[in-house]
Order: sequence, then structure tokens, then C-alpha cells
Amino acid sequence: MIIPRGKRVEFKQNGALLPGTEGVDILLEEDITLSLNSEFGDLVSGGASTGLSMLGSLSRDILGFGFSGQFKQLGFQIWQKTQPLSISITVAFHMQTNAYTDVVSPTRALIKLPLPDDGNAEENGIGLIPPGPSIIEAFGADNQERSGRRISCRIGFIRLPGIIVTEAEPTYSKETDQNGWPIFSKVRLQIRTLFTATTSLIDQMGYDE
Repeated sequence: MIIPRGKRVEFKQNGALLPGTEGVDILLEEDITLSLNSEFGDLVSGGASTGLSMLGSLSRDILGFGFSGQFKQLGFQIWQKTQPLSISITVAFHMQTNAYTDVVSPTRALIKLPLPDDGNAEENGIGLIPPGPSIIEAFGADNQERSGRRISCRIGFIRLPGIIVTEAEPTYSKETDQNGWPIFSKVRLQIRTLFTATTSLIDQMGYDE
């Protein structure tokens, strides 16, 4: 069966296919919805002072003319920040020949993405290793040994070069093979771009060939 390109999903880690998903079809279950938003605030926080408004009201009462101390320009909206692009998708795995390699292994690979590593005290010191890339990515550094887990993905026609996965919610089929492994699974993923969403990101996130 030929799977349309628009239904295929692919994850890469540090430039290679995400371990555990090689040779497996990751199928998109739903239509794609992107979330893009910016926050704006008033030009003058809080508007005019209470004292100024009181003075204007007093002037009106005593002199017959006054002012409110409030002006529409004070509410002019100024951009404060833009959030990273976020997307929620559901993908599915179906058994073709082996339930463990077709379903269980790739599902495990995806649901690990939002989780930290236990770490190796001799190599990485004490404590958990955070999911996602190292903070040096923010400064454009390219240190393969210290870059952490750099994740990218293709979702249908959408290409996102740098992402984090903030949530993974797997659902396993109650139907199993002869070894007790589920023959079907689906995973709900919450994905966010690593950097703030920009107009350039939108222009560049389609197929590059």
C-alpha cells in the first residue's frame, strides 16, 4: 500500500532518524492545526493616574470645564512577545509483521522525547539530563558532543527544523499478538518550535526540494 506523503510523519535526532523509528511508518491520524500567537500590551501601563483624573473632575465641578485624564492613545497596543509555534498531532503505529518492532519500539521512542535522561555521573555529572538541546543552541553553537538532543520533524508537508516535545500521551490497543505485544498504538504529541515563531519560519517550513 502506498501511503500519501501528506500522512507521513518523521522525527530526526541529531540529523539521523530517531532511534527506534527506522523503517517504521509513522502515520498522521488527524488534520494539522498550527497555533501562532503574540502578546500585546497598553502603551502606558495602567493608563492615566488616579490623581490626574480626580484633578480633571474637580476642575469640571468648580470651573465648569475639565478633562478626564484618559486618552485613547494610552491604550495603543504595543507588541510584547511572540510565542513559539505549537502544534498538536496524533500519530499511529500498526503491526505489519512484528508487533514489537512495528508498534512497541517506535512508540517508546516517541514517548521518551519529553522526558529527561537518567544521566551518567562519570560523563555528565550528577542529576538528570534535560530533554531537548543544550542551551548553547540559543547562541548558534554547533558542538556535537554538548548539543544535547536536537530534534526536528516533518509532519505531512510541514518541516520544522528545531523542536521540543512537551507532552506525549500514548494509547495502546487491547488486542495483542501471540507474544502479548499490542498490535496498534497511537500517540498524542504536543510539539513546540525551539525558537520564537517568525514570518521566516512560516516561509521555510514547507518541503525544501
